[in-house]
Amino acid sequence: MLGFFEKETSHSRTLLNDWGKPETLSAMLNYYRQMPQQVPQKNVSEKVLDDIRIPEIFIHCPTLLLWGSRMMRFI
Repeated sequence: MLGFFEKETSHSRTLLNDWGKPETLSAMLNYYRQMPQQVPQKNVSEKVLDDIRIPEIFIHCPTLLLWGSRMMRFI
């Protein structure tokens, strides 16, 4: 799986480590299972693929947005 990354970095090691955890993999797969996209059959024509539309999805979730004009460092 490391071939997915051009070079090994601390970030790539973290990702690979996290992806190996059953609960993380399950969460990632559940995200895609809940998507209402259309999945084409195998070997369909270009016309069928062109007609597939991604539905507009609105996720209603309370979100806190922090906005500022200066970056501050906390020590």
